[in-house]
Amino acid sequence: MGPTVSSLAEELTPLEEWKPNILYPKHTTKRILRHILLGLSFLHNHGIVHADLQPGNVLASISNIDHLSEQDLQQDLSGEGRNPAPEAVRRLDGLEDEWAPRNLYLGQSLVKYVKLGQEMQFKISDFGAAFWAQDSPSSVVTPIALRAPELILGGKLGVGIDMWSFGCLIFELLTGQPLFAIMLLYEDDRESTDDDHLLQMNDILEPLPDSWLQGKWPRASTYFGPGGERIGPPSETEDGLYIDEPLEVKFQEYKPSEIDDVEAGVITLLIRSILKYEPSQRPTPGELLKHAWFQE
Repeated sequence: MGPTVSSLAEELTPLEEWKPNILYPKHTTKRILRHILLGLSFLHNHGIVHADLQPGNVLASISNIDHLSEQDLQQDLSGEGRNPAPEAVRRLDGLEDEWAPRNLYLGQSLVKYVKLGQEMQFKISDFGAAFWAQDSPSSVVTPIALRAPELILGGKLGVGIDMWSFGCLIFELLTGQPLFAIMLLYEDDRESTDDDHLLQMNDILEPLPDSWLQGKWPRASTYFGPGGERIGPPSETEDGLYIDEPLEVKFQEYKPSEIDDVEAGVITLLIRSILKYEPSQRPTPGELLKHAWFQE
């Protein structure tokens, strides 16, 4: 397997054309998403939940390299372009360490062997967090911004957590921006991070269910009034809290120019159909593969 979806676009871009948040062409993004759905369909039909779906765990297929010699595949140590020269390992205290490696080598991609064009394929990798749907764990480790609400509030975990992550990935791969701007710097910040995530769901998607505000989320009264109304921050600067724009506004702000307003509406409705708070209401991979946007 070759580079990850999170790195391939940058690796295919010449250094002189590099810029932050390089996006794939829309047709390539759609291919990536379609292939992810095919992979999820196979897994879910066999009772397997991946539980760690993210761009870094989706790999591009490469051509057969079995015929290549070791010399063809050996690491480029020239230090030119994207191939940094090896660096000698030295202890900060200056002492010799017989157990340390002499040099550090940055892993080099097989990007030049990636199948491009109509042969381009993408596959889900890294099953370290996967589990059988009939024997779900109480928690899993997944990228914090891609967590389904049941991972935050507690609840039975199943294939729905993969579908939630997939819905977030549609937005992220098309815009280059995460749908939910969540970051956990310290474990001590877990509660405030969880609260921020739930607030963003409320603002970006739809109001949170009453059952969450009245029981499942113990700190809900800090942010919502007795009637379920959102309590805005006293000022824009206090604690960095603010009310997020809804999904349609966010997508309109970040979408590439090749997506017109009509298609933007189709995509945001598609994302909304996936990001349902109730896991049983989220569509299956097979159902999404039949969606008109994936058929185009």
